[in-house]
Amino acid sequence: MSWLESALVGIDLSRVSDRFVEWLPELRRVGVERLYLLYVIPVEVVEHVAGGYPVDRLQKDLADAARGILGRYAERLRGEGFEVTVLEPPLGNPGMVIAEKAREVGAGLIVVASRGHGFLRLILLGSTVEETINSSDRPVLVARVGKEGERPSVSAPLLGGPVLAAIALDGYAADVAFKAGDLAARAGGRVVLAHVLEEGEDDREVHDLLDKLASQLEPRGVEVEQRVLAGRPAKALVRLAGEVGATLIVAGKSSRVEGPMGSVAEHLVRRSPTHVLICGKRAQGSS
Repeated sequence: MSWLESALVGIDLSRVSDRFVEWLPELRRVGVERLYLLYVIPVEVVEHVAGGYPVDRLQKDLADAARGILGRYAERLRGEGFEVTVLEPPLGNPGMVIAEKAREVGAGLIVVASRGHGFLRLILLGSTVEETINSSDRPVLVARVGKEGERPSVSAPLLGGPVLAAIALDGYAADVAFKAGDLAARAGGRVVLAHVLEEGEDDREVHDLLDKLASQLEPRGVEVEQRVLAGRPAKALVRLAGEVGATLIVAGKSSRVEGPMGSVAEHLVRRSPTHVLICGKRAQGSS
């Protein structure tokens, strides 16, 4: 089964959520057929609000409200041709629960919005998107939220140009390239394999890796362009995305820096004006 057949969608029930759900049919373009909709009741909400309010009652009220909103979203998305399952709203750490539920239902992909304010104005998909990526063993697509005037918007297409694959000399290189290739092949686009040369790296090794990855993608009918860049990695990648007209950057969780998610991936998630897909595991046999 392809990793693109099903996706778990984390929704924070904010003013962003309506726009996010309107954007989700973009996933049909790359072959997503089944959606699992999930709202996680953050523990912090219950702990902060409960006071003299019965905790069980508060959790039930929040779950009932979430169930109703997600049900309406599900009907809208079924009208777009998706098979949709609304998951029961659990209590917990949103990022960790989203990753856990994706494993439980067998979703090949997790999709979240880049920011939002949920119940009681708690920020869910800010730090939570990073927690989701850190906890997940599968790719996480971060849909970029913008603005149209004062209103939130997620109107940019998922694939409005080439897919930019951020290739590092670590264990994620093959997974990043192949995920980018899968997306480009389904949407009739091309892949730009890009590496930002860092101090101490062998230029020949970089070109050999890009050549190897290109040779594996091209038989799939994917047009491939190679770029070797200089500068600060995240900024150079964002700049290149603008130059080539990419609306999606694919990157991996770097193993070369401290922390579960590398600084480049973190910067892309926080600062990129485009949609970002972060690969959650290393491909077998990758460089």
